[in-house]
Amino acid sequence: MAVAEPEYGGVMISEAPPRRLLVLADLYFAAKLKECARSFSFETLGARDEQSAFERIETHAPEAVFLSMNRDGFDWRAFLSALRANAATSTLPVLVFGSHVDRDGFREAEALGADIIVPNSRVASEFPYLLASLVKL
Repeated sequence: MAVAEPEYGGVMISEAPPRRLLVLADLYFAAKLKECARSFSFETLGARDEQSAFERIETHAPEAVFLSMNRDGFDWRAFLSALRANAATSTLPVLVFGSHVDRDGFREAEALGADIIVPNSRVASEFPYLLASLVKL
């Protein structure tokens, strides 16, 4: 929804709504992804637990989710499963990332419906490509 701005010369100028990503990661990756997202004019949102993550989705309508498999206290499997089971969020693009040695986790993420799964080493270094694979830039 566009926000009305003052009229100038008979033309109404409106500002596009902010583009947002939900980043569910530890502080290191959250900061790194926030920096990357900002360079593409995206805001990042975080959440402390699964319930607040769903509240963020409902309230702020992020265009995609970046989900870490290694965030302490956050059940990524339950979150991704619930996200895909909910008709309102089932098509929200999700990138899951984690340790390159966690092959079982990567297989689980794929089975649970992650759109893209990458090791930690690629999530920031290949951010532009990954973001473009998830959303229209």
